[in-house]
Amino acid sequence: MSKTIENLRTWAQGHQKHVYLGVIFFLGVCSIIATAPIPDGDNGITITEKFFLAYAESSTAKIRARWSNDGITWQDGNFPNLITSSPGGNKRPGIGAATNDTGSIYLTVFNKSNGQMGFPYGLGPATWDTTHNEAYAGYSAPAVAYVGNNHWMVVTQTAGSMSVGIYNDNATLVSWSPLGGWAAGADARVRDVEGRATVTVKDGKVLIAWRWYPGSGDVFLLLTSTADIPPASYDTWAEIQSYWGNEDIWTDIHEIPLPFSTEFAGGIESAPDAAHDQNNFYLAFIREESSVGGGLHSWRPVVYSSPDGINWSFHSSFVLDVVINSFINIAAKSDGTMIAAAINKAASSTSARISASRFNGSNWLGLTDSEEQNMFGASRASGIQFALIGVSGT
Repeated sequence: MSKTIENLRTWAQGHQKHVYLGVIFFLGVCSIIATAPIPDGDNGITITEKFFLAYAESSTAKIRARWSNDGITWQDGNFPNLITSSPGGNKRPGIGAATNDTGSIYLTVFNKSNGQMGFPYGLGPATWDTTHNEAYAGYSAPAVAYVGNNHWMVVTQTAGSMSVGIYNDNATLVSWSPLGGWAAGADARVRDVEGRATVTVKDGKVLIAWRWYPGSGDVFLLLTSTADIPPASYDTWAEIQSYWGNEDIWTDIHEIPLPFSTEFAGGIESAPDAAHDQNNFYLAFIREESSVGGGLHSWRPVVYSSPDGINWSFHSSFVLDVVINSFINIAAKSDGTMIAAAINKAASSTSARISASRFNGSNWLGLTDSEEQNMFGASRASGIQFALIGVSGT
């Protein structure tokens, strides 16, 4: 255990975030020992892959943090007493979650009723700082990813336009830019964005995906843009600000074709959610099934995959209790397992039942009632306020 404490202390001394060294070290060490082996060398702490879930209880809007190694058995983290913004306020309720590239530092970002975003950090999934910093919030629920050198990317949407903010570990804004460029002639496909955008990072490449309305007709399009994270040598404020503030960095925008077929109607019927398993990017979203007759409509989640974030193909579809505009999240691990969770009402609903399904590498299997209860604890109706991610370590 002394080696574990030495590794943690070394990490803490080199990290820019203020670190709570007393009880949190002991609790953090215990949580890491419980979930991961410690290497013999001085290369840090090896973290076992896991799933992480942050969600707001339906009755109190209090945030809960939970994690699981297999997607079936879940444990509670010691998350502070924090509450998300209320529906109908000046900021849409929502939570984003991410970890650094070693899986040792966790971050949740959530909208607050005071118009700010909260930035609570965790040492592993179990132990969380009792204080947190704040930054100005966009209108939509935030999406967050780690982009290296102790910096985090937060993507939000306000009035249909997306913005990309780069924050350091103190939640201080280092760089901000509208996705698609500053000029008045910026790509129109970054405007009229529907719902929350999504962001993830794999192999040094950032993927942002969003749902876009082209201005006519009734078909929404699925668009993506990618960018490389800066080299590790870019470690000063000026270098980070200059790199991410470049107005051309997000101009490479691609549409994922979603044509009509015998199985699905055209277009995307929800905001997408992104994940990766170290090999491929994944996007999960809702599509309308082809007419079932009698004017009836039904919807089903689908998953697309891509090795590079540009060339996409159909991966799978499965059954969840969803409708048009349902909020869906997906998480993946390198062993081929995935979990998807969604609500059974439109994302603007203040109360909705969550259902979930697990991919075992070959097939999607819906979670039973008891498994869903294990996943979301006592509260199964947390509306649109949850974030589900996969965690990978080095």
